[in-house]
Amino acid sequence: MLIKTPRQLSDLSDLLNYTSIMGFDYGLKDRYDVTADWTPAGMKLLKNDKVIQRFDDDKRFGVDEMMIMTLYENYLGLDGQMESNCVKEREDKLTRLNYWNLNQPDGVYQDCKSNWLRHSLCVFGVEYLKEISESPMVLANKVVEDFDFGTVLCVREMMKNGKTGKNPDTDWLASNFPQFREMQMKANETFVRGSFEC
Repeated sequence: MLIKTPRQLSDLSDLLNYTSIMGFDYGLKDRYDVTADWTPAGMKLLKNDKVIQRFDDDKRFGVDEMMIMTLYENYLGLDGQMESNCVKEREDKLTRLNYWNLNQPDGVYQDCKSNWLRHSLCVFGVEYLKEISESPMVLANKVVEDFDFGTVLCVREMMKNGKTGKNPDTDWLASNFPQFREMQMKANETFVRGSFEC
């Protein structure tokens, strides 16, 4: 669920100036066939053969996430893919507010303020409104409307009244995202290839 106003999203987009804020990591081996040919030719990426079929494996969890990251990151050597030379951590510091409880079954879970867990994530109920209202994140994950629709209504009111968390500033972005620092240096024309340190 979006927890930023359209104005905040526009301001953040301007501030990021085409910078990616996604973290990078190598594929999780339990989510794809490690013996398959994952080159562009092996994936038939440049043919009209629906590359999604390679990832559409109902025996594996999260294959959609594997496809997007494979196409996004520069592991295939294709023009336009994001360089991954600087970003090594997986922690999501800006896009999604969430509370993970891995390897727990869905349902009642006391470590969540809402006492409910779905897909290893605490479901946001009204108990989380303070965190949502103060978060610099763009999204709250997970929100399930038939679990607690009050959360959706309250966040809508927060957004309407301008009471959502503040966007980060350039100092915060530069300290948390090496790729943002690199884009700033390029924009200021002080970037010399090979001299940038992550």
